[in-house]
Parts: sequence; structure tokens; C-alpha cells
Amino acid sequence: MESVLIEEGDFSAPSGWAACERLVGRVAVGNNAKSGKPKITALFCANDQMAMGAISYLGHYGIRVPQQLSVMGYDDSDVAAFLSPRLTSVRIPIAEMALNACRQLLNTRFGSELSVSRKFVPMVVMRDSLARAA
Repeated sequence: MESVLIEEGDFSAPSGWAACERLVGRVAVGNNAKSGKPKITALFCANDQMAMGAISYLGHYGIRVPQQLSVMGYDDSDVAAFLSPRLTSVRIPIAEMALNACRQLLNTRFGSELSVSRKFVPMVVMRDSLARAA
């Protein structure tokens, strides 16, 4: 099994830029093969803000998304559909999760018997930032 390369950030766009900068310094991207460095074809970001920073870094340095490097975010924030390229992202049902957390709190604190769901299904929202695997 191949290893997964990880760079950390603080969930902000600037940290996505910085993490991408560190990662690109360690690897070969797309057709820019550098001897002795692992080649990557995709980047999964901890949230859409970091993905925005990463896409901005890549564009600034001439690395084409998704032609040379696919990028995927997490949260499916409102701006994901308006980036260039439009960001593929994992959508989580945050409103449903918050509603059920409030119901659980009311049940625990006041002895209510509101129904509480604990099953939340994420989904991938496909857009333009992913290329097909070779």
C-alpha cells in the first residue's frame, strides 16, 4: 500500500495555500515528474476553505486543476460551486445534525421525548475539480 502524504493547516484559505506549497515542494505533480519524488494526482482538503487556498496556490504557480492535479474539498460550502474550477466537495447534512443535537439536548435537560436521529449520510457533490483516474 502506498503512503498518504499529509500537510496540516488551520482550516483557513491561507493555511490551504501554505499546506499546498509545502506539499508541492515534496512531490511531483502531474506531468512535471521530478526524480526521486513521489508523484501525486489528487489532493483532498479538510474543508472547502483549505481547498480554495490550495487551488489558488496551484493556479498562481501554473499547475492546472484538474488536468495536472485533482482537488476535492469537504463541507460543500456555498462558494464551492463558484470557484474556478468549480470545487468537488463532500456535503454533510449539517442542518440535520444540528437539529438532532438540539433535540438530544432538550431530551437530556428537560426529559423531552423528541425523536433523535444519529445516522447522517454524507454525499459527494461532483463538479469540475476532479479528473478521471488514469
